[in-house]
Amino acid sequence: MKLNRARRKRATGSRQRKLSLPPVPPFYERHPLLVLTLLFVFVLSFGWWFRSAFFNSILPGSEPYYHMKISEIVLAKGFTETEFLTGAPRHFLLTPFYVLASNIIYFLGTYSAARLLPPLFSYLSLVLLWALLSLFRISTRKKFFVCFSFVISPAFISLVFLYLPHSFDLFLLLFSVFAIHSRSSFWRLTGLFSSLLLSASGFSHYASFVLIVLFMLRSRNLLKVPSLSRKKFLHLVLLLSSLSFVARFSLFLPKIPFSESLKTLLSAHPLNFQSVLLRSFTIFGAKPGLSLFAVVLSSIALLQGLKRKKVLAPLYILSAVLLLLFLFGSGFSLVVLSLLMAFASGFVIDFFLSRDWSLMVLREFTAWLLVCGLLFAGAVQFSAIIHSRPGPNDVSALKDLSLLCSQKRAVVLSHQDNGFWIEAISDCPSFTDGNALFFPESEWRLQVSERLFRTKELNTARELLSEFNIGYLLIDEPMKSGKVWSLPDDGLLFLLRNNETFKREVMYPGIEIWSTDLS
Repeated sequence: MKLNRARRKRATGSRQRKLSLPPVPPFYERHPLLVLTLLFVFVLSFGWWFRSAFFNSILPGSEPYYHMKISEIVLAKGFTETEFLTGAPRHFLLTPFYVLASNIIYFLGTYSAARLLPPLFSYLSLVLLWALLSLFRISTRKKFFVCFSFVISPAFISLVFLYLPHSFDLFLLLFSVFAIHSRSSFWRLTGLFSSLLLSASGFSHYASFVLIVLFMLRSRNLLKVPSLSRKKFLHLVLLLSSLSFVARFSLFLPKIPFSESLKTLLSAHPLNFQSVLLRSFTIFGAKPGLSLFAVVLSSIALLQGLKRKKVLAPLYILSAVLLLLFLFGSGFSLVVLSLLMAFASGFVIDFFLSRDWSLMVLREFTAWLLVCGLLFAGAVQFSAIIHSRPGPNDVSALKDLSLLCSQKRAVVLSHQDNGFWIEAISDCPSFTDGNALFFPESEWRLQVSERLFRTKELNTARELLSEFNIGYLLIDEPMKSGKVWSLPDDGLLFLLRNNETFKREVMYPGIEIWSTDLS
């Protein structure tokens, strides 16, 4: 009898010891960087596989071709004051990205560099974000959800696939902030140097860097160094970055009156409710935009953070500055704003998971609902990029246009969204393109192109074509389907029937090229 009691006690004690063991954390908490890396590789490989299968690995997007062309110009001619892509002198902003890209292009070629640099610096930025969050002594689960929210954001997906300066600028931003908080003097000086490069990239880059540094220095437990030395170093960073910022704008910005620049900016990005709404959210068609679900989660985090508003004040100021710059068309502001929203979203997801729920199934369902909400906006942006133009027909038509331009050099008229492709692929001057900022001729050029597209008078069309040396017309399906014309015989489409003035040289499904006899 006593023996059976002893056995039952030992069995009960062993069961209690087994029950008292801590639960095994999920796989993403044990190997967070591995999971994030696999997710990154999956998105990258699947995206390029899809482009290879249906678009012959043609680089997606329009603006990347502009940066490719500028990088080639820097490599061939150095840092010239102007460039002649549109048939007229125009300034371009010298940034550290073009210096790096031109050297990579020298060794690898243009298209190889355009495929390598965006995913490389995007992944390095992800690793730096993880290291930067570690400085705050944040738990592994919170860091994972912050990085996960950023990886699936529309802005980060665009960084991975599109050849834009923003991936390199984000790497400089995170590296600068991380390095200047190191205890090593060497890394502090390295971070100071990278902050000078960052301040030469634009106002939004500079504002983001300074405000993030201010936020980190307000966190008292972040660094075990005297407060006075932190302030002295911050003053040095602000002084040198300000000098670099002023030097950049005095040397490399075109000599355009401020009123003209502001007029061009407002005409390119009108601040009415409809345009702001369409540019703000990916779900409404922005390329890219913000995740509507991330905005909701960020609003929740904003309300929760009001209790620590003194510490979080720089983040609130940074968000307001970035939002204002984003509405005026700053692409990098969108990237940093998405990063801050990922920071807030990750904390909100962790908050819901750490609460005590009466039903575990309800907690898991809520977590999956939040993750799927963030995934939706990323999936929309991912689909938009892998299906975006140019396609094989576009590239074939532009290569044929290049042969025509080699026989008769003339300006190409098309919609401004096609300008970068015309300049980069066919190497022909385009009458208009999408880069209207700091280009005082852009407004009247758009007016002339609109007048040409709308006129049905042959004499008016001939005069304008001859005056501006327009020898070719590139017309694609979106232009015929509402982008320019809504009827088959509307405007210039009616005049194309005049074979004495216009001749169709190239025709592919969805795109055609006409020549004129007036250039």
